[in-house]
Amino acid sequence: MAGIRFFLLGCWRRLPQAVRRKAHLSAHWLSRRSIPLRVALNWKRGAAGGAPVSVVGLLRSTSGIGQGARLFLGALGPLAGRPVDVTRRLGVKDNFDWLPPEQPPAEAATVLTHLNPPELLRWLQAGGAAQLRGRRHIGYWAWELMVAPPQWREAFAYVDEVWAPSRFTADAIAAIAPADVPVRVVGHPVFVMPCAAPDRARFGLPEDRVLIFMALDLRSTIARKNPLDGARAFFAAASEAPGQACLVCKASNLDADGEAAAALRAELQGRPDVVLIEEALDAEGMSALLASIDIVLSLHRAEGFGLVLAEAMWLGKCVVATAWSGNMDFMDEESSVLVPYRLEAVSDAQGMYRRSEWAAPDVSVAAVRLKELISRADLRDSLAARGRRRAKEVFDQDRWLARVEDLLAASDARARNGRDAVD
Repeated sequence: MAGIRFFLLGCWRRLPQAVRRKAHLSAHWLSRRSIPLRVALNWKRGAAGGAPVSVVGLLRSTSGIGQGARLFLGALGPLAGRPVDVTRRLGVKDNFDWLPPEQPPAEAATVLTHLNPPELLRWLQAGGAAQLRGRRHIGYWAWELMVAPPQWREAFAYVDEVWAPSRFTADAIAAIAPADVPVRVVGHPVFVMPCAAPDRARFGLPEDRVLIFMALDLRSTIARKNPLDGARAFFAAASEAPGQACLVCKASNLDADGEAAAALRAELQGRPDVVLIEEALDAEGMSALLASIDIVLSLHRAEGFGLVLAEAMWLGKCVVATAWSGNMDFMDEESSVLVPYRLEAVSDAQGMYRRSEWAAPDVSVAAVRLKELISRADLRDSLAARGRRRAKEVFDQDRWLARVEDLLAASDARARNGRDAVD
């Protein structure tokens, strides 16, 4: 058998590249066309749902969507069904080990997939459709521009409803959603985040400096996260307050785009007041890092939610961020430093985002506000306290659980009555 496989592989490799590419495309097309049949054999819309809820997601990935899935799993408590990790099944880089509960929860009545449509379709194709049999299916989707990609329309056929982390994202998805698929806002349960103690020594951070923190994942593109403008704002502020501050840049998956990684390193290199951290961190590690800094800076062009910003406010840290997109669900002028912006056409060399507009934050304003915060501990303390109060209000555990329970109960009632209206 091994000899036959070797012979066939050799024949395949001798085919012209154009022929092999066409064969790959044809196989991909046939595979995608098989998804409706596979789902039809296993699932139909309108199951009653309710609890328990099985969270399906990239539970071993440090991506934002992976962290969102883990937060939901931790927040559901007694509502949780058996979790399903699909990181390795979908060929996604797994950055750390994650273990399911020792005592498996009950079989789920509802499946909540923390997978955007491209990953959702791949999971269905890889056998996920069978796990939907007899269950209500909720897709938890995240997007960062004002309109979701038109290619996502295909995935609406395989969900009963869609939940989104912010009103900004929900509006983007609703713009392309069919009338019979509700789109609802259910924010990330930030209250689940661990509250670790500061540990500057662990990360090699100076004890005598005001630490400004930026975070990015190159899989989400350097253009959207916009750390280069963030660094320039810091450099301008630091020049007015020499020796007082240090920029800490947490960068993930720099191997995802070599050119973007080189641009980031070129911007930061040679600066004694910059620390670049590339280590993959779990929730406890990220909490310890955030606990160790003073100010979080995000001159993003667009955010579907802004999880790092929300977690920083929850931990009582000053936040300076662009006053646009998903983070405006929990940030205001009282609790944060909001940087003004103008909208401009999307320009993303990595190609993930296109055909829309996003924010161009005012770097000069950000620099002035950073200088004020670096120079005045009393201002930092006051802003951090107000941000913490705002976070406790917005990310209240009882309110979040009540929202989820109400949505599950309402979907159950509608299904039993044979109808499912748009929220």
